[in-house]
Amino acid sequence: MIFAFAYNNPSRFYYLLVPILLFGCGFDFVFYGKDKRFLSFTMFGFSFFKFKKKFIIPDYISLFKQNFRRDSGVGLYSKILKDDHYSLFTIKLFNEREREIVFESNKKNEVIVLGTKLAHLFQVNLHNTL
Repeated sequence: MIFAFAYNNPSRFYYLLVPILLFGCGFDFVFYGKDKRFLSFTMFGFSFFKFKKKFIIPDYISLFKQNFRRDSGVGLYSKILKDDHYSLFTIKLFNEREREIVFESNKKNEVIVLGTKLAHLFQVNLHNTL
């Protein structure tokens, strides 16, 4: 069916290919130690390339629940559709001047396990407010 769509005009195939590639792409933070930190670009779960990313060197790691509100309406319908409220559990790295969110999830246990591993890896205190 896709090939029938692209048969008359081959450039139409690219119109289908681009969204598939965009939805399959992502990135992951990879920590091997205090000094070995990478940003890995993945496509459909396979890592294609990675490069060193400069993260802050944390003094401590904090786990907490963060509440978000998003306006779900568009144009004239914003009053009808109201707002979306949701919350995520986050892992945030802190030092004296900076902070950086490295992980967000709606699963509390996943955040606790990963936060404990990161605190052990960086040899810093873990502030768990969950």
